[in-house]
Amino acid sequence: MLRLPSSVKHGFTLIELLIVISILAILTGAVIPSFNKYTKDQNLKQAREQVINDLRSIQNNALVGAEAIHFSSPNYWGIHFLADQEYRFIISPSETCAWGVYTDMRPQNRGKLPGGAAIKNSGCIFFSFKNGDSSNTNGNLVRVELSGSYLCVRVHNTGLIVSEECP
Repeated sequence: MLRLPSSVKHGFTLIELLIVISILAILTGAVIPSFNKYTKDQNLKQAREQVINDLRSIQNNALVGAEAIHFSSPNYWGIHFLADQEYRFIISPSETCAWGVYTDMRPQNRGKLPGGAAIKNSGCIFFSFKNGDSSNTNGNLVRVELSGSYLCVRVHNTGLIVSEECP
């Protein structure tokens, strides 16, 4: 068995501990801003993906004529974006984006964006019962914003829904 002389001390000095703590504090200070940016970017991407998924769901409802029995002659399923965190799932006999013309199909289950993200342009996007093609009263671009950063969803007239960087 190996024995150390009694003059050898075990442990760390206060200076060594302070140096290690200082290095950890500097590294933590450098990591936190990038983690906050990462979290914000992920929330923005999640909000954009939710908009895409809801648009595709509404387009599928139009293609199968889901819940069409509420109207004598419905022609369109759509989403009314309210330039906020919330949007409505609607069904309408025409491509008119006005309350009273369309019916809010799921008032208890409206779309709401996560993480404080918001839609920055208002209007409706409609999908035809005939073929799922789109017509838009707010152009063909939906802008999702969070803390000054934007991501966009483009809805082509042929019904194609794609994510893209905002112009």
